[in-house]
Amino acid sequence: MFQSLVSVDRTVTFHYDHPTEKVLALLLDPEFVTERSRAMGDSNIQVSVRRDGPRVVVVNQRDVQRDLPSFARKLFSPVNRVTETDTWDTAGEVATGTSQVDVRGVPATIRATFELRPQAAGSEYRITYDIAVRVPLIGGKLESYTLEQTKLSLRKELEYTADRLRRAG
Repeated sequence: MFQSLVSVDRTVTFHYDHPTEKVLALLLDPEFVTERSRAMGDSNIQVSVRRDGPRVVVVNQRDVQRDLPSFARKLFSPVNRVTETDTWDTAGEVATGTSQVDVRGVPATIRATFELRPQAAGSEYRITYDIAVRVPLIGGKLESYTLEQTKLSLRKELEYTADRLRRAG
């Protein structure tokens, strides 16, 4: 077993069998981020990485397609331009950071805090989300849907990363 996933409402914890340095190197590699997005079915992917000492900013812009629930189909497009900005502080043993996901044309805010820390022979990656949807009447339903879709996508990305690490040795 090379990973496990624990999810408690808005927090996802994932365990890797690889040290934090290897996991972090992959998460900060623009070629890998592009590869992972493509593997998730995204298109028109543009990734940039800016480094300023221990501070690293990864911006991943891409077109994401989702099957929308019936209550949202008349209001939103199934294909949206997503800009995800992850800001990492890599100083010290534990890498920490924040993420903001902006979806063009959708009145939703997705923010997260995360940390990647050593654990036994591997590492633990913990992400906590804050999702807010500003749509009258269906906002609560849309927020629940967005949370579930975010966790589903995150799980796929984490598993893809773990598989890539395993194949690399």
